[in-house]
Amino acid sequence: MRVIGPYLENPLHGLTAQVTLREKTDPESSLEKIATRWSSVGDPRKFLSRYERAIRNYLRAILKELDAVDEVFQDCVLKLLNRQFVKAKCDQGRFRFYLKRSVRNAAINYLREQRRQKHVDYDIAQLLATPKDESPEDVRFFSDWRDTLLQRSWRGLAEHERSSPESLCYTVLRLAADWPTESSAQLTERAVKMTGKQISVESFRKKLSRARHRFAEKLVLEVGQTLENPNLASVELELIDLDLIVYVRHILPGN
Repeated sequence: MRVIGPYLENPLHGLTAQVTLREKTDPESSLEKIATRWSSVGDPRKFLSRYERAIRNYLRAILKELDAVDEVFQDCVLKLLNRQFVKAKCDQGRFRFYLKRSVRNAAINYLREQRRQKHVDYDIAQLLATPKDESPEDVRFFSDWRDTLLQRSWRGLAEHERSSPESLCYTVLRLAADWPTESSAQLTERAVKMTGKQISVESFRKKLSRARHRFAEKLVLEVGQTLENPNLASVELELIDLDLIVYVRHILPGN
């Protein structure tokens, strides 16, 4: 089941989240759950695999040819693994910037080598001259990166529901996302039919509030894992840059 739907674009559409003080945890303490820095990631290949779609689509937009994409992808991943992400600090501590720059440079180097060996006239100058973040491939990379973070947060929510079935966190949030114009009563009715459980409207509202809160926490952690030194300020800035702040604003201090 794909986790892309209306909620991917507007996670707070529909019922207003009413998060109580008891439920509201400190986002800064949540960031402390991130146990590793890039330079000491236990399984860098697995970490990189999260963003394989973004990398491959970015390469495909530049290189066009599928065989070339596979070759450059493998070469790029090997180089990144060998470097252990240690140079990422040069990109404001954001793995997103570091990865995109590394992949783009790998693609350009491949085109240069092809031009030298096969005398193919690739327009490398245009690639080099395109303003940062304005090329079609950069826009696609941004979109893929953003979607990956959201999908991983959805997946984390689904895993939580599997381990704590009574929470129904994934089910209720998915319903609110897929049926954004329906009332609490209508959504509750759908939840009852889907799960076979007796759920009151008030209970549904509380579960939905907790689900939104948990989704926001998971997104904060996912974004934090892409930063060299994650703290509340740096994560908030990255969320703003990625146009994801709406997903978590209700759990941030002062809101």
